[in-house]
Amino acid sequence: MAKGLKAFIPPIVGGVVMVAGIIGAVVSSVQPPAPKPIPPPTVIEILELAAEERAQQRQEKLRLEAEQAKLDKDEIRQIILDQIRGTPEDVSDEWFDEAFQYVKSVEAFWAFLDLALVKGRQYDTEYSAAYKERNPRKAQTGGPPYYITKAKAYISIASPRKKTSLVRLWV
Repeated sequence: MAKGLKAFIPPIVGGVVMVAGIIGAVVSSVQPPAPKPIPPPTVIEILELAAEERAQQRQEKLRLEAEQAKLDKDEIRQIILDQIRGTPEDVSDEWFDEAFQYVKSVEAFWAFLDLALVKGRQYDTEYSAAYKERNPRKAQTGGPPYYITKAKAYISIASPRKKTSLVRLWV
């Protein structure tokens, strides 16, 4: 009988393989077809997308600049209105003396200007000497924008005592 059972093993294995094949065919036919691969964009499409992105960035930058300008105008308007509100109805000599207490006459103005120019020349001389010492091979840059930048840096990093003396120099 064992011989008879051994004779049925190959057809049983063949049947199992055929059933597995049929199930595989049904499952593969039920699945949707694989999507076609999207071709990479052409150079023209890439350039068009880049141009659109730059245009959007430009518009955003212009919008932000317009908003900032509006905020600045509103702030300036508020400052001017506050100054107008702070001005008395009757502008008298006492008010002028209080508002313009640092320059009392034309001679005082010219004396103040001469003092400021002397101190500026002194600072320029000291700074030029220090610059030449630190950078012997470089020429010192000049011109008003350079000195304005240096003055801003000097004022912003000065200690409170130095700021007070600097304010006294210019006021």
